[in-house]
Amino acid sequence: MATSEKPGILVPAGAILLVIAVSLLLVYLFPAINNVLWVYALAVLPGLTIAFIALMHYRQNNKTLGSERGTGQTSKPLEGEKDGKAFFFYLIQNNVDGIALIDEHAKVFYQSPAAEKISGFTAEEVMGRDGFEFMHPDDRGKVAAFFGEVMAEPGSTRQIQYRSIHKDGHYMWIEANVLNLLHNEELKCILVNYRDITEHILTEEKTRLQERRFRALVENDFDAIVILDEHTRPVYRSPAAMRITGYSSEAREVQGDFGFIHPDDVENVRLRWEEALANPLKPVYVTAKVIHAKGHTIWTENVFTNFFSDPAINGMVVNYRDITQRIHDEEKLIQSELLYRAVVENSIDLVMLFDKTGQIKYRSPSVAKLTGVSNEERMQRKGFDYFHPEDKAFLVSGWGKLRDNPGVTFTQVIRVMHKDGHYLHIECSIANHLNTPGIEAVVFNGRDITERKMAEEQIRALNELLEKKVELRTAQLETANKELEAFSYSVSHDLKAPLRIIEGYAKLLARPKNNLSEELKRDLMVISENAIRMEHLISALLNFSRLGRAPLHKKMVDMNEMLAGAVAEIKATEPHMKAEIKVGDLKSALCDPTLIYRVWINLLHNAVKYSRTMENPRVEVGITEIDSRHVYYVKDNGVGFDMKNADRLFNVFHRLHKETDFEGTGVGLALVNSIIKKHDGRIWAEASEGHGAVFYFTIGSE
Repeated sequence: MATSEKPGILVPAGAILLVIAVSLLLVYLFPAINNVLWVYALAVLPGLTIAFIALMHYRQNNKTLGSERGTGQTSKPLEGEKDGKAFFFYLIQNNVDGIALIDEHAKVFYQSPAAEKISGFTAEEVMGRDGFEFMHPDDRGKVAAFFGEVMAEPGSTRQIQYRSIHKDGHYMWIEANVLNLLHNEELKCILVNYRDITEHILTEEKTRLQERRFRALVENDFDAIVILDEHTRPVYRSPAAMRITGYSSEAREVQGDFGFIHPDDVENVRLRWEEALANPLKPVYVTAKVIHAKGHTIWTENVFTNFFSDPAINGMVVNYRDITQRIHDEEKLIQSELLYRAVVENSIDLVMLFDKTGQIKYRSPSVAKLTGVSNEERMQRKGFDYFHPEDKAFLVSGWGKLRDNPGVTFTQVIRVMHKDGHYLHIECSIANHLNTPGIEAVVFNGRDITERKMAEEQIRALNELLEKKVELRTAQLETANKELEAFSYSVSHDLKAPLRIIEGYAKLLARPKNNLSEELKRDLMVISENAIRMEHLISALLNFSRLGRAPLHKKMVDMNEMLAGAVAEIKATEPHMKAEIKVGDLKSALCDPTLIYRVWINLLHNAVKYSRTMENPRVEVGITEIDSRHVYYVKDNGVGFDMKNADRLFNVFHRLHKETDFEGTGVGLALVNSIIKKHDGRIWAEASEGHGAVFYFTIGSE
């Protein structure tokens, strides 16, 4: 029986082994084709076929052996027999893929030697155990669902990938083909043909990670990356390309042959393209203007690299960036340089640059114009020969300190010799910019101040003359003040005494015992009143005169307290006063309390006097703010005055009302004005006839 079956089995079995070997070799040499269906068909499915055939023979052999055992014959199954069944068992035992047989409860009842090599578990260690025990916990649900699908489709082959634990503890990736043979009465098992694909999975994952990494770099690069075919049409465009040019990938695809390049640069770009085509892998640089999708022009800096020979790229790689702002900045820099050069070249000031040895690197034209020394003449003499002897020592010592201390600047007025021999006064600023990129020099800026120096000398001479005149005028003023004091004393004593005598004799003559007529009595009364008025005028004039010479004694004064005293005094001196005086909350001020008190007395007295003819006379005292300054005021509802005469209000002896209507000397407001001016303040009035007046004043300049 065995000899008759063996030749028929060996031929197809050998062919199948050859196919399996070739397929496994392809998979080993080219891992990328692992996912190709036909490879699995060649590499895995034949294994299932062999396993299936071998299993059938295994079961048949067991039956035969069983029958033989029943007849009393004893032999070990598939061991040492010259039978075709042993050949298929040999194939299973030496298959590189693992083979396991499980029952309907997923219990293992057979595993091939290759399975032990893959998992590390021996047949004895897995026999009778649930296959799910060896799976990764995260994959058990997926495999259980898969197992259910296999159980529902007898005779079908399905494939699955999952993680299984190795005996040493790590997890492997397993790819398994599962065949449901439970319907076969002779086999009644599920055949699992599997292999370890961990290395393949890790390689794929590494490749995916690397691809994502490089894609992220490309997709997020600020510069654009484009791959063009031989017709300059885009095969790939990074997102930056649309951001820079404004063209979508669809819009760009219809543009070929440099259609979006500015006409001025098309020919140059075409030449650089051809250069890149002729030199594979060599970067070719070109700067060109590009017409943006919105119509305006932008500048781009491009690099062409020919990768047509690389099958993974097969195109021209173009890297470019928008340099419009840089071009504009460079143009501005050029314009700025031209502007500053024009300013320096046409400036009347002197500009010179020196290197660290003191040699002149640059002289502005104004230097030759001012000194009369040309550049050629200047080179024939040493630098310090042109300076005044008294300034040379300073320059020699100062140059060393300046040169050795970058960033230091000093200013000085120095004297420079003109070609004709006289000296010019130059006000200069010298700064060390030897370490400043783009300058690398000691910068000298100078201005001719010769005329100013001459003017200063003249002013100094005039000031000396003026000081002498001031001394003379001061002496004369002191003499005049002494004479004025003597005059005041004379007025106070020599004029007042006769007036008192006139007043006294007038009163004596008017006594009743003299039996004078009424007309004579009236005349004597007029004489007496005018003598008294004259005395008051003299007293007021003396007070006004003394005020101009009196020094100020300032301190912080509570105006509310001062006003309370002033109102009380007015009421005491005016017992028949009908006016209502209303005082607001006043702010304190720095002033001479004696003098400011007289201001309040005069202003209150005038307000009460000029409102007494009103039916309901009112006086209001308060403070307001005008142009951010505190302003005090005294307001009444009296007779007022015509504003066209306001400029005479504060003059001595000037009155705006008749003396017969309102008494007074005409000195009070002049005295108030003088006091306010001594406090660096200002006083003014607003009024209208018949509607009262308001007097405003400030204290200090604030």
